[in-house]
Amino acid sequence: MLTVALLAFLTGSFVENGVLWGEIDRINGALRPGVAAEELENLFEECLEAALSQELQYQFEDLREEAFTTDDFSTLDEYVERAAPCIEVVIMGESNAIGVDPQCFQMLAEPGTESWEFFDLALDGFYYHGMLATTSAVWLERGESSAQATVNEDLATAYGEIWSAMATGFTGFYREVALETAEELGGGAELSSSELESYWAVYSHPSVIQLRESLNSWAEGESSGLSQGDELAVQLGKYSDYLADPFVVLAVDRAPMGGDVITVISCLKPDRIFEAWVYGAESGQGELRGFTESNEFNAGQVEEIADRYRSFLNDLDHTI
Repeated sequence: MLTVALLAFLTGSFVENGVLWGEIDRINGALRPGVAAEELENLFEECLEAALSQELQYQFEDLREEAFTTDDFSTLDEYVERAAPCIEVVIMGESNAIGVDPQCFQMLAEPGTESWEFFDLALDGFYYHGMLATTSAVWLERGESSAQATVNEDLATAYGEIWSAMATGFTGFYREVALETAEELGGGAELSSSELESYWAVYSHPSVIQLRESLNSWAEGESSGLSQGDELAVQLGKYSDYLADPFVVLAVDRAPMGGDVITVISCLKPDRIFEAWVYGAESGQGELRGFTESNEFNAGQVEEIADRYRSFLNDLDHTI
């Protein structure tokens, strides 16, 4: 008995961080049925900050050391239970794993809403501030006694693409976390909110609008918005399998002979990149004068671009 007490004294006893645990208690107390969607999002952000804080790591390191030294795990178990349900703590043989429990939040979200969809994906793992924010992730393979893990690169990349694609449909803090997770996993192209707003504005460009109208006209067998002559007809006929597809706009540049050259890629068959020449759209009398496959990209580069911009190809609300 004396030896155990002496060891506990030498290693130092656990001292509760009252401010931190008060915050965790407050968050858990606020997580109740009927919580508003905006409040749920705020509680999720606050929970993340607490769960990934260095202070909480230190608290459980002290609790763990004391438990193994004294062979009394009752206090450690008490604090693991107290952290729940918003924070999950897993005590392993060599280390601790601490993270947010997305299921706790999903259970309080309305099915089919942005919050519910976010937490449904978060159940498989996500990142925040460069750290894994859950105690495990489907792309990680861990040993039984340690938080150290090996990464399944193929699965991580696949989830990066999923997070990148889903990020376009999220807003606020959910979108911030989704974009960071996609970046950590190497999936898709990420833009800031202001950059996305600037990019989406391109779909209001007169030449971009005219391009879609001209392609629709050709598909309906009409001539409105189409330059007269055989050359354009041959070009459109060559790529007829693509013309009804939704397109993502990659670039809009001024054409040497006037008008604009619009570079696009099909959302449904992203194996070619096209350049369309639209003339006179600003005047309200625009017409499509050319539609050809770009010669600036080889097949490998097209595939790389399609992979990189997968989230945009999946965002059918921002296409022509």
